[in-house]
Amino acid sequence: MVYSIDGNDIGEVGEENFTKSSELDIMAMPLSDSTDAQAWDFEGAIRNIRVTGRYVATSKADLMDNFITLIEAIVDGDQATTVVYHSDFYGEGAGLTGDFNIKIGSFNWRYMTTSPLIVEYDITMTEAAI
Repeated sequence: MVYSIDGNDIGEVGEENFTKSSELDIMAMPLSDSTDAQAWDFEGAIRNIRVTGRYVATSKADLMDNFITLIEAIVDGDQATTVVYHSDFYGEGAGLTGDFNIKIGSFNWRYMTTSPLIVEYDITMTEAAI
């Protein structure tokens, strides 16, 4: 299996950053040390995933049709459904598939004119049920 978004190969992933966080409501206790502070988790958890990598194409048409326009079509301003991001690394754990239902927050890509068939990219995603 390869790293993919919606079943489409996203090339060579150089780095994945996973952040799982919770918006805690924290209340310090008057006249008390931090050991007496109270914290509540009413909001639930959020997982953000940031992937950096590069896509090496066989032609400029391959680059545009099979990578850039494909990812940009998902980030269309109306992400009504989630798509699946597959992480090879995360899928190595016991009982884990490495599949995350996600929405894409940003897709940044760049290429150098000296290497027009190689695109470096950053994709920021948030895990979501809907």
